[in-house]
Amino acid sequence: MRKLSRATLVVFTVTLFSTSLKAQPKIENYQGGEVSAQEVLLKFRHPAPVAVSQAQRNLDADKIHVVGGPGGAYVFHSRSKNVAAMLNVLSKRGDLIYAEPNYIVRGAATPNDPSFTQLWGLKNTGQTVSGAAGTP
Repeated sequence: MRKLSRATLVVFTVTLFSTSLKAQPKIENYQGGEVSAQEVLLKFRHPAPVAVSQAQRNLDADKIHVVGGPGGAYVFHSRSKNVAAMLNVLSKRGDLIYAEPNYIVRGAATPNDPSFTQLWGLKNTGQTVSGAAGTP
């Protein structure tokens, strides 16, 4: 019985860590900055379905998301190409307003809003309120 419990614990631990590693976002470096791996943002002059499907084929894209509603930008994720290769393919197209990497941006400082201290939900550093920690 004890061997079965240890085996179950080992299987559970391996499964737990393998799924959390899978959930990590993939990151590439492009021209000195961090970008989402194998993703580019495209804005078409005229986003016709033919143009979008042609870009999908050229980029070997398996996922496409629209950002910003109708007429907005598209996020293309490629199965096989890195960001530099995708942008090289797209540089030959004349029907795009822009094609750029999906940059990763992180906030590095506290905002300079004079009312920031009054916005209680934006700075949660683990402090307690009325003796209770966390959110209710």
